[in-house]
Amino acid sequence: MSSRLEWFKKRYTAGHLTWSELEDALNLLEHYENQNPVLSKEKWRLTEENQRIQKEWDMCDKACKMWRTRAENLIGAVRVFVDKNFKGGSKANREDYTQMVTAADVYKLRESLEANKW
Repeated sequence: MSSRLEWFKKRYTAGHLTWSELEDALNLLEHYENQNPVLSKEKWRLTEENQRIQKEWDMCDKACKMWRTRAENLIGAVRVFVDKNFKGGSKANREDYTQMVTAADVYKLRESLEANKW
């Protein structure tokens, strides 16, 4: 590593690097990168890997949101069904039935998630 790059590193670590010095350091690093094909390939590989991981994360995040919405809708639908069809029964019976149906549907949801490897 060149003495100039070491100087930039010390200034950066100390928190004394100005914007123009930072630009100079980046240009110097780019110069070294262009001279060293291994470094350039490694940077490209890491960039590609980062993008791949970000895409996977985004996909998983969307799937989790979708399944959460489905679960919330399902639980809401069960509660509405129980409230409409068990008006005459006691509140305890309605709650027991809601919990029983919800638990069964959550189990089905879990099986579906495992089948899709989410």
